[in-house]
Formats: sequence, structure tokens, C-alpha cells
Amino acid sequence: MCAAYLVEGDVRQSDGAKYEVHMTKADGTEITVKLDANFKVTSNINGRG
Repeated sequence: MCAAYLVEGDVRQSDGAKYEVHMTKADGTEITVKLDANFKVTSNINGRG
């Protein structure tokens, strides 16, 4: 299985997230993971948040 991730840096989110990572899980659903400047996960959102 090949994994591909799209990292969007410096997205300037109102929630304070510095980065977003958009991923497609094995079942085909999408998830967005938001990270702070230290790459700590701040939230997970179903779909492309």
C-alpha cells in the first residue's frame, strides 16, 4: 500500500493551527490533522477540514 499525504504549511487558521495534513485512510475516507508550530497534534477532523 502506498501512502500519500498533503501537508499545507502556515495555513493561518483561526484555531491556531500552523499546519494541516490531509490524509486518506485505508477505507477511503479522508481526515484532516491539524498541528501546531511544534508539530503537536491539536485536532483531527473527518473530511477535508
